[in-house]
Amino acid sequence: MKLSSLRERSLPSAALELQRSLLCIFSEIQASQLSLRLFQQRLLILVAFFMDWFVCGELVRARGSKPRVSIIERQSDDSFDTTRKITLAHSVRLACGCQKAFEMFMVDECLQKWLTEKADVEPRVGGRYELFWNPKDRENDSTIGCKVLAVNEDKFVCFEWEGPVRFKHFLNAARPLTCVTVFFIPCEEGCEVHLLHTGWRDTNEWEQTGQWFNEQWKTALTQLQKCIIG
Repeated sequence: MKLSSLRERSLPSAALELQRSLLCIFSEIQASQLSLRLFQQRLLILVAFFMDWFVCGELVRARGSKPRVSIIERQSDDSFDTTRKITLAHSVRLACGCQKAFEMFMVDECLQKWLTEKADVEPRVGGRYELFWNPKDRENDSTIGCKVLAVNEDKFVCFEWEGPVRFKHFLNAARPLTCVTVFFIPCEEGCEVHLLHTGWRDTNEWEQTGQWFNEQWKTALTQLQKCIIG
């Protein structure tokens, strides 16, 4: 699939073609039983940039009937830099199926077991993706106002993300917000989860924040593994 060909397609067909190509590639990797972890991670990073491209409105908005893969547009401010250098990428294998792994990111009760104190998530495009680490202070240390940007059940989900008070003045005020894209790939152990946090600006302040989030995601995914094992 040529990357340039996506610009000539409607949003639903472009997203579906990209998804089909990815699933075929991952199936071939698994069938060959080759150690291609680095290639796989780089491919996922490329997909994350495509997700940024989609959700920032650079493709035509889908019209008419709803596609199976749905994506929502976002507005971009003047500071949004498509040449940003930071992409956080993490992978973890879970001893469960992809459906359960998907639910751990999209069901309130599941999220509250490993990631946050209180969750209010609507598992649909445009739905809320609001997590609260201090439910008594909903405006701080939360993702209040964040939305689900794209979703294909048991395959992937993309949602906006915000940060704690210490980063609020720039991270939460940016448009578009950073976004988290999570892919769920079947594997022998159960499900391989690939998480990418993208949308970072290219400044020292943003780079330091990215380093902080990098460690936070490592800790969170380790907790997710433990939660699945029980």
